Amino acid sequence: MYQDLCVSSLRSNPQSAVADVKGLARIMLELFRDKVTDNLVEVKKLQSKTTDPVIQDCLDICSDEYGFANHTYIPEAFKYFERNSMIDALTNTGWAYDEVETCKESFGEAHRSSPLVARSKYAMHLSHIAVDIMSILAKKTSYGTITKDSDLAIRG
Repeated sequence: MYQDLCVSSLRSNPQSAVADVKGLARIMLELFRDKVTDNLVEVKKLQSKTTDPVIQDCLDICSDEYGFANHTYIPEAFKYFERNSMIDALTNTGWAYDEVETCKESFGEAHRSSPLVARSKYAMHLSHIAVDIMSILAKKTSYGTITKDSDLAIRG
Protein backbone atom coordinates (compact mmCIF):
# COMPACT_ATOMS: atom_id res chain seq x y z
CA MET A 1 0.00 0.00 0.00
CA TYR A 2 2.88 2.38 0.78
CA GLN A 3 5.35 0.92 -1.69
CA ASP A 4 6.74 4.24 -2.96
CA LEU A 5 7.27 5.55 0.58
CA CYS A 6 8.90 2.27 1.57
CA VAL A 7 11.29 2.31 -1.37
CA SER A 8 12.20 5.99 -1.02
CA SER A 9 12.64 5.68 2.74
CA LEU A 10 14.90 2.67 2.45
CA ARG A 11 16.90 4.21 -0.39
CA SER A 12 17.56 7.24 1.83
CA ASN A 13 19.49 4.98 4.19
CA PRO A 14 22.72 3.56 2.72
CA GLN A 15 22.59 0.59 5.13
CA SER A 16 19.47 -0.71 3.41
CA ALA A 17 21.51 -1.83 0.39
CA VAL A 18 23.18 -4.55 2.46
CA ALA A 19 20.49 -5.15 5.09
CA ASP A 20 18.62 -8.38 5.60
CA VAL A 21 14.90 -8.35 6.39
CA LYS A 22 15.54 -7.65 10.07
CA GLY A 23 17.83 -4.79 9.11
CA LEU A 24 15.16 -3.31 6.85
CA ALA A 25 12.60 -3.58 9.64
CA ARG A 26 15.03 -1.86 12.02
CA ILE A 27 15.56 0.97 9.54
CA MET A 28 11.80 1.51 9.19
CA LEU A 29 11.29 1.38 12.94
CA GLU A 30 14.07 3.96 13.33
CA LEU A 31 12.42 6.19 10.72
CA PHE A 32 9.10 5.89 12.55
CA ARG A 33 10.81 6.76 15.84
CA ASP A 34 12.56 9.73 14.27
CA LYS A 35 9.30 11.05 12.80
CA VAL A 36 7.48 10.67 16.11
CA THR A 37 10.32 12.53 17.84
CA ASP A 38 10.21 15.25 15.18
CA ASN A 39 6.44 15.54 15.54
CA LEU A 40 6.72 15.84 19.32
CA VAL A 41 9.16 18.74 18.87
CA GLU A 42 6.71 20.36 16.44
CA VAL A 43 3.85 19.94 18.93
CA LYS A 44 5.91 21.73 21.59
CA LYS A 45 6.59 24.61 19.16
CA LEU A 46 2.91 24.89 18.27
CA GLN A 47 1.92 24.82 21.95
CA SER A 48 4.07 27.86 22.61
CA LYS A 49 2.53 29.80 19.70
CA THR A 50 -1.19 29.04 19.76
CA THR A 51 -3.70 31.38 21.34
CA ASP A 52 -6.80 29.29 20.61
CA PRO A 53 -7.70 27.38 23.81
CA VAL A 54 -9.35 24.55 21.87
CA ILE A 55 -6.26 24.06 19.71
CA GLN A 56 -4.16 24.26 22.88
CA ASP A 57 -6.20 21.44 24.42
CA CYS A 58 -5.69 19.34 21.29
CA LEU A 59 -1.97 20.05 21.32
CA ASP A 60 -1.82 19.08 24.99
CA ILE A 61 -3.38 15.74 24.05
CA CYS A 62 -0.87 15.40 21.21
CA SER A 63 2.00 16.18 23.53
CA ASP A 64 0.87 13.44 25.90
CA GLU A 65 0.20 10.94 23.12
CA TYR A 66 3.42 11.56 21.21
CA GLY A 67 5.25 11.51 24.54
CA PHE A 68 3.87 8.05 25.35
CA ALA A 69 4.79 6.82 21.87
CA ASN A 70 8.26 8.34 22.00
CA HIS A 71 9.23 7.51 25.56
CA THR A 72 7.39 4.24 26.20
CA TYR A 73 6.06 2.28 23.25
CA ILE A 74 8.79 2.80 20.67
CA PRO A 75 11.64 2.03 23.11
CA GLU A 76 9.73 -1.09 24.15
CA ALA A 77 9.28 -2.03 20.50
CA PHE A 78 13.05 -1.76 19.97
CA LYS A 79 13.74 -3.80 23.11
CA TYR A 80 11.53 -6.65 21.96
CA PHE A 81 12.73 -6.32 18.38
CA GLU A 82 16.35 -6.85 19.43
CA ARG A 83 15.28 -9.92 21.43
CA ASN A 84 13.53 -11.34 18.34
CA SER A 85 10.22 -11.13 20.20
CA MET A 86 8.45 -9.82 17.12
CA ILE A 87 4.89 -10.16 18.40
CA ASP A 88 5.73 -7.89 21.35
CA ALA A 89 7.63 -5.52 19.05
CA LEU A 90 4.60 -5.39 16.74
CA THR A 91 2.26 -4.80 19.67
CA ASN A 92 4.29 -1.86 20.97
CA THR A 93 4.64 -0.39 17.49
CA GLY A 94 0.87 -0.67 17.14
CA TRP A 95 0.36 1.13 20.43
CA ALA A 96 2.71 3.90 19.29
CA TYR A 97 0.64 4.16 16.10
CA ASP A 98 -2.51 4.44 18.23
CA GLU A 99 -0.99 7.40 20.10
CA VAL A 100 -0.37 9.22 16.81
CA GLU A 101 -3.92 8.40 15.73
CA THR A 102 -5.35 9.73 19.01
CA CYS A 103 -3.57 13.03 18.45
CA LYS A 104 -4.99 13.26 14.96
CA GLU A 105 -8.49 12.40 16.13
CA SER A 106 -8.43 14.99 18.93
CA PHE A 107 -8.64 17.77 16.36
CA GLY A 108 -11.57 16.16 14.56
CA GLU A 109 -13.45 15.72 17.80
CA ALA A 110 -12.87 19.41 18.55
CA HIS A 111 -14.03 20.33 15.02
CA ARG A 112 -10.67 21.92 14.30
CA SER A 113 -8.19 21.45 11.50
CA SER A 114 -4.99 19.84 12.69
CA PRO A 115 -1.73 21.62 11.92
CA LEU A 116 -0.14 18.17 12.13
CA VAL A 117 -2.17 16.32 9.48
CA ALA A 118 0.65 15.68 7.02
CA ARG A 119 3.14 14.90 9.77
CA SER A 120 0.78 12.49 11.51
CA LYS A 121 -0.10 10.67 8.29
CA TYR A 122 3.57 10.33 7.40
CA ALA A 123 4.38 8.85 10.81
CA MET A 124 1.43 6.49 10.55
CA HIS A 125 2.51 5.33 7.10
CA LEU A 126 6.05 4.67 8.35
CA SER A 127 4.64 2.59 11.19
CA HIS A 128 2.54 0.57 8.73
CA ILE A 129 5.65 -0.24 6.71
CA ALA A 130 7.64 -1.17 9.83
CA VAL A 131 4.80 -3.42 10.97
CA ASP A 132 4.54 -5.06 7.55
CA ILE A 133 8.24 -5.90 7.53
CA MET A 134 8.24 -7.03 11.16
CA SER A 135 5.28 -9.28 10.37
CA ILE A 136 7.51 -11.25 8.03
CA LEU A 137 9.91 -11.74 10.92
CA ALA A 138 7.09 -12.58 13.33
CA LYS A 139 5.98 -15.43 11.11
CA LYS A 140 9.52 -16.75 11.01
CA THR A 141 10.37 -16.25 14.70
CA SER A 142 7.12 -17.72 15.96
CA TYR A 143 8.71 -21.09 15.22
CA GLY A 144 12.08 -20.26 16.74
CA THR A 145 14.98 -17.87 16.62
CA ILE A 146 16.32 -16.61 13.33
CA THR A 147 19.53 -18.49 12.71
CA LYS A 148 20.74 -17.13 9.38
CA ASP A 149 19.77 -14.62 6.72
CA SER A 150 18.64 -17.34 4.33
CA ASP A 151 15.93 -18.23 6.87
CA LEU A 152 14.31 -14.92 5.95
CA ALA A 153 14.17 -15.40 2.21
CA ILE A 154 10.76 -14.72 0.78
CA ARG A 155 9.80 -17.61 -1.40
CA GLY A 156 7.36 -17.14 -4.22
